Amino acid sequence: MISSVPTIMVFDRIGSFVEHFVQRPKAKGWKVFLAQGQVNPEMVAGCDVLYCNWADQLAVQLSQRRWPGKLVVMVRSYEAYAGFLGAIKWEHVDQLVFVSPHIHEYCKLTYPIPESIPVHIVPDCVDVGKFPLKKDLAPGKVVGFVGRLGAPKNVPWLVAAAYEFPEYEFRFKGPFEDRRLQAYMAYHQAQAGNIHVEGPEGEPWFSGHGVNDFLEECHYIASPSFHEGTHMALLEGMSKGLYPLVQDRPGAVVASDWPTYRTMGEFGLILEEGGPSEAAREWVVAQRNTPRQLAAIDAMLDQVSSSPIIVPPGAHLN
Repeated sequence: MISSVPTIMVFDRIGSFVEHFVQRPKAKGWKVFLAQGQVNPEMVAGCDVLYCNWADQLAVQLSQRRWPGKLVVMVRSYEAYAGFLGAIKWEHVDQLVFVSPHIHEYCKLTYPIPESIPVHIVPDCVDVGKFPLKKDLAPGKVVGFVGRLGAPKNVPWLVAAAYEFPEYEFRFKGPFEDRRLQAYMAYHQAQAGNIHVEGPEGEPWFSGHGVNDFLEECHYIASPSFHEGTHMALLEGMSKGLYPLVQDRPGAVVASDWPTYRTMGEFGLILEEGGPSEAAREWVVAQRNTPRQLAAIDAMLDQVSSSPIIVPPGAHLN
């Protein structure tokens, strides 16, 4: 049974995308613990809900037994492909949360997830107040990219585009995940006069004024990834009015309302026809503003606090 004042333990190793999952239960009057290290079995056993903000090794560890409280696991793009889900004992999981429908569909096809486990979609959204509309919406030729510079982001596509469209400037902001890619980017930055790479100095690279100032100087926000759950920087850039340059891919978040590209020729057409506008920000406000995420979290919390724990045949509460 859930207590009259529910207790939730939020597990998070990284510190990203966790704020609202801590604040929303607090707003409902829940008692919240944030755990970022090893599992303390005694504390865990006293909680009504155990929420894993990443489907990583912590989620695997917690799923190895049935706890008195309910186990809720969030799945984002990286974990969907990292293999952790293959080690989770699903009979001990009470709810699953996915960042997007296409990640849910991929996981259903890849892992033996029982259909009986309730599923919630809680999309990543952006606080548009932190990323105000650009002061100058005049057309320009600066393409911006913000994110971790690694293989999944398909950064070499933008390097090729820089050579194909030398009249445009291509700016990158983010930390490198691979030294080989770092060497590759350094080489082409020296070869081409229109490629510029910034490290994550000052504010964290993924949010805050450092990114806001970077985006203020751009006219397009690029998302060349071959797979994403969302790509938060895309939403942040559009919040400022930047025109999206998005690779056609599963779950491309803007695909129903904005053109995407498959070829370098299509990329060039979007460059030629697009530009900063209030329309990009209006789309984020309507589709991916923070209140939408908060409502989805509230719905998840309401269901997990009202539904009973279902113990499968042969399983036992420890």
